This record gives sequence, C-alpha cells and structure tokens, in this order.
Amino acid sequence: DVYKRQGINAEYGGSAKHTFPGFLCESIENVIKEGLSDTNVTYSIIRPGVVLAKDEGALPMMKLPMMLGWSGQIGSGEQPFPWIHIDDMVNMYVHCIENQVKGPVNGVAPEIVTSKEFASCLKKATGQSVWTVPDFAAKLMFQDRHILLTEGSRINPTRALNTGFKFQHPTLQEALNDIFKKA
Repeated sequence: DVYKRQGINAEYGGSAKHTFPGFLCESIENVIKEGLSDTNVTYSIIRPGVVLAKDEGALPMMKLPMMLGWSGQIGSGEQPFPWIHIDDMVNMYVHCIENQVKGPVNGVAPEIVTSKEFASCLKKATGQSVWTVPDFAAKLMFQDRHILLTEGSRINPTRALNTGFKFQHPTLQEALNDIFKKA
C-alpha cells in the first residue's frame, strides 16, 4: 500500500512510506526505474489491490474464518477495501503490455468499497453469516499483510481507465457472484 489514508488516490498521489508495505513498494519501484532509466524499455508497475479469486488470492485465506462464522467485516468496517477480480487483474497486465502503458497502474476495480460493504456483498454471494473479524485476529491470520485489510486506502484505477482498459467485473457484488457461481 503506497498511498496515504485520506482522499482518493490515483497513481501519482501521495505516499505512505511510513508503512512497511508502502516502503517496500516504493523501494521496488525505485529499483525498477533506476535499472531501466538508460534503456528504451517501456515498463508498467501494477499495484494490485486485494485479488479476488476462488482458489487464489485473499478469498481462500478467508475460508477458515467463514467456517468459524467470522466472515467479512474486519475491525470497524469503515476502512476502504481496494479489490480486483482475478480476470481483470490478468487482463490489466495484458492491456498494459499491448498498449505500452508506462509507469505505475493501480490494479484495483473502479468501485471503492469499505470492509463493511465487502462483508455485505460476500454474504449475498455465499449465503454465509457475516460477523466482525477483530483486528487482532486479522493480524494473526494475515501477519504483515494485515495492514492492507485493517487500514486500507481509497484507490482509483485512473491510468487503467484513461488508457482504455475495460473492466469485466467493475462492481464488487457482480465480481463475487461470478466467483462463487464457478463453484
């Protein structure tokens, strides 16, 4: 998470170097930029949100909490939950290569939701009960990655949209319905 917590962040928005994920992302991006600065190579740096897929990404990690009745809302539920369907993530990589999109691209869906809204959509898609996952449980389950779920940033896929990328799954409810119908 390379973004500040306030406002909606586009690719060239503020920085969150004070967090480990923010520091790590900016460090990796700087190494890429420095390594390619004297070349004619066009490169994209895709900054993915929480990738949603049936057997990969965040949803499989949520299976145990769902079986225990802890599914969905994390902590207060008011924090942003930047997400993207796996099909859109893959298509975004292809789009960036085919269109020679240079620099950072936010790999998130255009619909900005909160953790509470994510929980509500997950309940509709799965029929599971939704309970609050306490912050401490998220820290135990997701370790260093918990900050992405317990704090979150409001992120917009500005560059993807401005370069003509079309999302197959622009809304969270539709994306989750698609994922769980593939069961």
